[in-house]
Amino acid sequence: ANPEATASIQTYLEAHGATITRSTPRGEYIRARANVSSWEAMLPETQFYHYDFVDTKGQAAPSRRNIIRTESYLIPAGLSKHVSFIFFATQLPPRKPESMMPKKIT
Repeated sequence: ANPEATASIQTYLEAHGATITRSTPRGEYIRARANVSSWEAMLPETQFYHYDFVDTKGQAAPSRRNIIRTESYLIPAGLSKHVSFIFFATQLPPRKPESMMPKKIT
């Protein structure tokens, strides 16, 4: 556990408009919510996109979901020694190539 690192990350997130929704007892995982423009401001050179995901598995009719992800991100230098990975920033559900197409967020 590194309480100083956890506090530093939480302070950074909250200062940029994010809301901490969950943190593990030792602070190794932090879950936060923010709007896309806040995430793009927090993560330099990062641009998020909408992906339309069509799920046909095990359903009579396909369902569509809109997922917001980025192709890559940079962790700010002041946080990079504390942050190894940002979950759900780049991960997409399993898909067929034609089922998910990126669209610029406006």
